Amino acid sequence: MRKSSRLKQLDRTPMVPRQPEHAFTLIELLVVIGTIALLAVTLLPALAGTKIGTKNIQCLNNLRQLTSEALAYQSDNGAIGWGTGTSSLWMTTVIHEQGSAAIRLCPFAMAPTQGAIPDGQGTANNAWIWNVLSDPNNPNSPLVATNGSYGLNGWLYKYQAAMGGFIEPGDVIRFFPSVTAIKHPSQTPEFVDAIWPDLWPYPGGVPDDHNGAWELYADNFRANTSTAGNVDQGMARCCIARHSGQGPAGGTTKVAGNTVPLWNGGVNISCADGHVEPTTLEGLWSYYWNANMTPATRPLR
Repeated sequence: MRKSSRLKQLDRTPMVPRQPEHAFTLIELLVVIGTIALLAVTLLPALAGTKIGTKNIQCLNNLRQLTSEALAYQSDNGAIGWGTGTSSLWMTTVIHEQGSAAIRLCPFAMAPTQGAIPDGQGTANNAWIWNVLSDPNNPNSPLVATNGSYGLNGWLYKYQAAMGGFIEPGDVIRFFPSVTAIKHPSQTPEFVDAIWPDLWPYPGGVPDDHNGAWELYADNFRANTSTAGNVDQGMARCCIARHSGQGPAGGTTKVAGNTVPLWNGGVNISCADGHVEPTTLEGLWSYYWNANMTPATRPLR
């Protein structure tokens, strides 16, 4: 059988040799790897900074919600209730939730220190843990562990005789007896990043000179000291290295009393008018913490 003219034409088509596939040379591979490494070095710090910034914003939002609850309670009751004693505090009188409510936890200090037991203090990057009543209206109800990363300005509590063990008689006048007694609400702290559930600062006063030195990670683990006039129940409970461009200090951070500034970071704070803001550690002394004081600078040894 004779082939068609088309098949004959195909038979005469010359075979085109297949071009070899191009492979990367060693130099090209090194250039690609170097470019990827350069991008990683450039972008990773920016991504880490974004993550830290997000946590800072979440912390401020937590404080805003806590303060909203506190202001509502103060509006109804005049001052923040101390409850039935140390098994209540603001965790049951202001917020009627138990367990580790998210708004009580700074994203930089979510969990207690390893092995911590109630009532244990926190650190710059750890939450405190406290036993509170499971039913705030029943003083005989079981206790449950509550975590938190913020402290209430204790001078906003309604003073009770039970506080006499750690409040000097002459300091009773420092308490705000009612909301109307707060003359500078935009400069009166409500909640602040802290290593204990509450604190009683004496800005500018001798009780907070702290013997000329500050430990900005955990106050040398003395925050649980609660005796009349003791420095560790004052500013030391919130003078911690928690917020900065790099996050909280991860270990003991000590500074001398004449070091200015204390640290290049600070804490977040809410005020009695409801607004929230970051502040440097030096700035903690610029607020109206109680009803019988004026802002000052940190006392130096």
